[in-house]
Amino acid sequence: EHGLVAYAAFVPKNATLAQLAVRRDQRRRGLGKALMIHGQRKLGLGSLKIINLDRADCGTSDFLKALGAEALVSQRETFLQL
Repeated sequence: EHGLVAYAAFVPKNATLAQLAVRRDQRRRGLGKALMIHGQRKLGLGSLKIINLDRADCGTSDFLKALGAEALVSQRETFLQL
């Protein structure tokens, strides 16, 4: 395949990782970890907040736990019938 292999979007103002993606056929090669480390160093941060994780996405959760991430806050989804 051709095209984008991986990317990360950081919000420096509040030390947040907003998005991280690695193309499915390129996973388990260290790209996600490299992006996280590079972003953290580039921004001069000791830690990052990671937002908008899907609780059902076990792959991402396992990846982040392997990097030493800790879940500090859990959000609830609410729905309003209109």
